[in-house]
Amino acid sequence: MADNPVREVRCTPSPTNPLFLTVTIELAEHVAQCCINPEAAFVEFIGEGERLKANFQLRDHRPGYLMEASVKLPAPGTYAYRVVAKILDRTLMREGTYLAAW
Repeated sequence: MADNPVREVRCTPSPTNPLFLTVTIELAEHVAQCCINPEAAFVEFIGEGERLKANFQLRDHRPGYLMEASVKLPAPGTYAYRVVAKILDRTLMREGTYLAAW
């Protein structure tokens, strides 16, 4: 079985506004561009009475590719999130909680 295609999934707030997030899927260097479908990948945040969904964009990066999505949360608070992507015929599903502080 091949190595895990995903090195890391992270949510990074903007240094100037903690409600602006970049969600990044960092791919392993053995993942070829042809095995990535960013159009079918998304992140969804649910909380504070809102449901926000953003699609990923593929970014060239070394040693592997990055998939990034930008999200603007409407208010400080606690949000559940879900990241869904298909990479190398595997479904990536990550869920967690994000605290947006002000």
